Amino acid sequence: MKELKQLVSLILNEAYQSHTFEPVVGDIVANDNPNCKHRGSLGRVLSVQPLDDDLGKTATYKCMNSGDSWDVGDELTKTLDQLVPAVSEDFAYHMENGLGMTECVYRPGSDSFFDLVREFRTLAHRGAYSPSYFESYYLFETDLGEYGVYDGQAVPLDWPMPDEDLFEAEYKGRKVDLNSPMRSSGPKKYKVYTKNDKGNVIQVNFGDAKGGLSAKMDDDDARANFASRHNCDSKAKEDKTKPGYWSCRLPRYWKELGFKKNSYRFW
Repeated sequence: MKELKQLVSLILNEAYQSHTFEPVVGDIVANDNPNCKHRGSLGRVLSVQPLDDDLGKTATYKCMNSGDSWDVGDELTKTLDQLVPAVSEDFAYHMENGLGMTECVYRPGSDSFFDLVREFRTLAHRGAYSPSYFESYYLFETDLGEYGVYDGQAVPLDWPMPDEDLFEAEYKGRKVDLNSPMRSSGPKKYKVYTKNDKGNVIQVNFGDAKGGLSAKMDDDDARANFASRHNCDSKAKEDKTKPGYWSCRLPRYWKELGFKKNSYRFW
């Protein structure tokens, strides 16, 4: 597939005139016509054909997402003035393979990762991508993927996930790392030090020491069952002072915990 002409951010540029865009077979397009029932549909172009009497052209595309009036796989034909370049090739790959933002194939913290987060945000604002509850928090309540300037240098905002860096603090008279899970000798399998709302350093214990919360990162069914069983997408799992927060994010700390698989996904 030829490289796509634009990233999704260009869609939001009010000065951009969509009728100047003529897609070719293989491009990803979005319907941007506010008066069309298929607005927000995304698809890969199958063909471009002229209208009679030189009145312009239409493009037929196969939908990659679903909406109230269309489904994945539907083929829609629209005049070119209704279409804009939709997504990058990277985003198209994730959508075609059923990968959400939290399953990004790029290394978290890399430029490609932040580019894709911004694209997920743009598509979500346009109604072309339906984020999970947890994804909605990072897309709409944080500036993840954006940059700011600190001491003259560009720095990523609200990164890493969770949105607080690892700091050294003192717990019961000794130095500890914050927000860095580790194995524990008890009473649970893992422990982590973090700060509560009062700014006090606390220890959070999680994971059944007798064998629960086993790290089955290579088992897709096991991960999905764990996330569903523990409601990892719920708001209740956003509190760093609770065991559930860390249990649902365990794969992100594979290296610190001595696991064999590099996985930043949820269970």
